[in-house]
Amino acid sequence: MSSVLVVGQERSTLVHHLVQRLDASMLVFSIDRFADAEMLVTFSSPEPIDHDIVLVVFQFVFGAMPEAKKLSVNDQILGLLQMLDALRTRGARAIRLVLPYLPYARQERAVFMLGRCLKALGVQEIVVCDMHDAMICPMFPIPLHNFSTAALWTDLIQKNIIKDAGGNVCVGSPDQGGRARAQALAALLAVPCVYAKKNRVAPDKAVAYELIGDVRGKTVFLVDDIIDTGNTAASACAMLKDEGALRIYGFFTHAVFSNDQQLQRIQGCFEKIFVTDSVFNTLVERPASMIQKISLNPFLSRFNNGKTDDER
Repeated sequence: MSSVLVVGQERSTLVHHLVQRLDASMLVFSIDRFADAEMLVTFSSPEPIDHDIVLVVFQFVFGAMPEAKKLSVNDQILGLLQMLDALRTRGARAIRLVLPYLPYARQERAVFMLGRCLKALGVQEIVVCDMHDAMICPMFPIPLHNFSTAALWTDLIQKNIIKDAGGNVCVGSPDQGGRARAQALAALLAVPCVYAKKNRVAPDKAVAYELIGDVRGKTVFLVDDIIDTGNTAASACAMLKDEGALRIYGFFTHAVFSNDQQLQRIQGCFEKIFVTDSVFNTLVERPASMIQKISLNPFLSRFNNGKTDDER
């Protein structure tokens, strides 16, 4: 029997890719709820777990779904906690959690609380992608590996976009908080970096009011970690166009998009939008969507027998 067991959702290409790479066994789980909204986790096999390492790959689900099937991010977190407890009860000894999108990363106290819960349930380390605030990583209750998508976007831009832009390009951040992320991508592309200053006037509403840098006559690659309501991205796009940007491409790691109206809000702002499969969003899966999904499978090449590059 393989020493590694990969636990994940049936539809996840990340899970199937990892199973193939590691020649691992696979255990499928599903999360549902009762009529009173209590969560229920079920597994494809009732057998005890006797593998050396258990890799849990968890993709949060967003988008348009029937109300009876729709699970909030809090529902899914509770389902994840129940699943981890069930795995430990069934004999899992070393649990490594691959969690490309880490909820509550915008709220330090809340994400630390989530980290303590995961640690109590036997999680020994977590792998995330484009953490909202990288400063949280060294203080997190569990060892946390934060992988950047900068190399992924660089490869995509160099192969498919930058030649058509005529070389007059720059990287942009829609706010001050994402400036370091944009600068990392700009450094890899060897192009200038600009960023917008914004005021957050409500929890889900931000307004850009000043642009730092020159975009006149340029193609702008606007990069951010999370896109949900689209308010920040739309406001930044409006400012970039007012300042003379010719084209704007969007690069967003976590395509949360809570509803269809939010997706429609930003589609007219960009030439094209690229997202990863860090989460599963039914809106992004639509064939007619102008959004192109890029797989995070290359990041899973960092695993070898359940270990990350840092451990080898």
